[in-house]
Amino acid sequence: MVDGTARLIEPLKRQAKLGVVFPATRFSRPVPDDGNYWVLDTDYTNYSIVWSCENFNDKSFQFLWHLNRRRQPSQSALAFVGHRIDSFGLERKFLQTAEQRNCPESSETSSMRPVRQPSPTRSSYYGK
Repeated sequence: MVDGTARLIEPLKRQAKLGVVFPATRFSRPVPDDGNYWVLDTDYTNYSIVWSCENFNDKSFQFLWHLNRRRQPSQSALAFVGHRIDSFGLERKFLQTAEQRNCPESSETSSMRPVRQPSPTRSSYYGK
């Protein structure tokens, strides 16, 4: 598990842009003023689609996550989220499933997280 912190960027605008910081690494950079994680879509119950773009030297890297509360979402749920991702003009072909079988049950992790959060079931990156 990786601990990090998130803050809303301009919460009064209600834009779902987050500034997310993880523990320092040699690649860590300050969070940009306009946020580094954008929640593109969510139903607040089952899934979220989160996108990020990072510039590193002369390259731009886009990151895309499909976060889902179910470890093994149904095929229809995956298809629905896939269509939503397509509607934003984002590539799905590089998405990879994150293995969830050996994760602790929520009762074991409830003391570690004050709020139940979606677990990543799909993530990807691609350079441009």
